[in-house]
Amino acid sequence: LLNELRRKRALSDLDVANFDKSKAVQEVLLERRKELWGEGFRLYDILRTQTAPVRREANETFVDEAGKTVAVMGHYILKFPDGSSLSPNSKYFLFPIPLNELNNNPNLQN
Repeated sequence: LLNELRRKRALSDLDVANFDKSKAVQEVLLERRKELWGEGFRLYDILRTQTAPVRREANETFVDEAGKTVAVMGHYILKFPDGSSLSPNSKYFLFPIPLNELNNNPNLQN
């Protein structure tokens, strides 16, 4: 099925002999990221698969039409706000319960 999806996007087939179960799942998740880029699904995948995003600092440049050298806009958040490395199951991947909800619902505790 993955090769069928790749063919529809004019990509070459993957050789199934080179894939075990884990590598196949990773390839499917990569294709999912490509298909849903910018639509807000990445955080849910990070939480569900208990993985951390891989971030690399961009340091490439290119020359634009005017001949000006321009830095590539890449990842700029490489660590959590407390300075720790990006890691699976971090508290920073969770959204807090809104204060109004805590104040109005006696069954919730801080």
